[in-house]
Amino acid sequence: MKAFFCSLLILMGAMHGAEWTEMRVWTSTSGSKVTAEASSLTNGQVTLETKSGKRITLSIRKLVEADQKFLEAHFSKKHDRDPRKGPKPDANLVTGKILGPIEADRDSSYYLYIPESLTNGVEAPLLLWTGGGGGKSEDLKRLINGAEIIGMILAVSVEAKEGGEDQWPVSLAHCKDCVRHITRTTPVDSESIFYGGQKGGGAVAIHNAFKMGSAGTITISGYISRWSDGSTKGHHFMAGPARCSSRYLTAHAAVTLGPTAMHWMFPGENGTGHQDITDLGLLWIYASHLYGEIAAGQEEKTQFEKRFLPWLKSLIEISPGEGLFFVNHLLEECPLSGEIKETMEGIQYKLNANVGALKYVKGRKATIEYSDDQLSGFGIQFEVMKNHITPKIEMSAKRLKKKYGELPELDRITEDLTNPTGG
Repeated sequence: MKAFFCSLLILMGAMHGAEWTEMRVWTSTSGSKVTAEASSLTNGQVTLETKSGKRITLSIRKLVEADQKFLEAHFSKKHDRDPRKGPKPDANLVTGKILGPIEADRDSSYYLYIPESLTNGVEAPLLLWTGGGGGKSEDLKRLINGAEIIGMILAVSVEAKEGGEDQWPVSLAHCKDCVRHITRTTPVDSESIFYGGQKGGGAVAIHNAFKMGSAGTITISGYISRWSDGSTKGHHFMAGPARCSSRYLTAHAAVTLGPTAMHWMFPGENGTGHQDITDLGLLWIYASHLYGEIAAGQEEKTQFEKRFLPWLKSLIEISPGEGLFFVNHLLEECPLSGEIKETMEGIQYKLNANVGALKYVKGRKATIEYSDDQLSGFGIQFEVMKNHITPKIEMSAKRLKKKYGELPELDRITEDLTNPTGG
């Protein structure tokens, strides 16, 4: 491929609701050629996407006349409408059941869950989950509770999986096919597409976010593959066991993803995390997106708040500290206004009188800082480090335990950090 196309590579943030073209050869007026799909045509700018996931954006006038006519015909007004106004099959959707496997394009398939809380006429966020060895319907079960609170559509790619260098473009192509098919057949908000996965599937999820853009990610023991690079928007909730060897890989990924990524440690080794952690992560990334990243419609916010506020109340009853941590995040990081801002400020005022909750917030922040400072450097090797600890890691962890170990939520976490890693 000539320099003309190489100079136009960019990473884009969101997928568009229009149907993509088939994979075909495009020719520039200078004679350069590239094989790709066209994903959008907006204001005279066409976006091409190669099979490997690279994106090329250029003026339609830089393509030969035949390609220009093809694009203009394909992305006609019936395709180029505002995705929020396009017809979606709300009325006949099957809700509350895991469906599939459903065929997408190019031998790709997925399992699908549409929440019973789906609001007719309001487009929903989508979470595409990936498993390290491929996806199964069981992967969605743990996500359903959080999805019902949010009103989020869930899917898991059957064929996408972690593997060697050659596997990454293949898995990306499967995920693209799934997302494209789901956005055509269900009422998905194309600006609210999230990715998630566990272990190797978490690495695939982050790779998807790099290559396709995302509103955020949620991973369990997730990490960045040595073959992945790029940047992504949104918030990233990275849960992981404090005793597991992946604590280094997850810590490194959180630092690499930047200030909107958080390593949320829980006790243990190779566990999958408790249901409440999965719910917390889903609510965390979606609320951050809804109030901080997009100009969401009031109806969307109203429907979400009806389900979110009772969940937050339940969280506070179980753990006032986690509730305060969440509320502080919304008030500090998101431009809240109106009634929801007043509600959050009222909750924050009451919880600030709880000494234990205040100490938990400080302790949780300390574990995140500990992850950034003490653990992340060992993740850069992209290796599993079993039975590993250093005197510095152990000493720092003991200081954390002495200061915050009296709190039930942080006792075992700080204890696990003082020990060598398990599997």
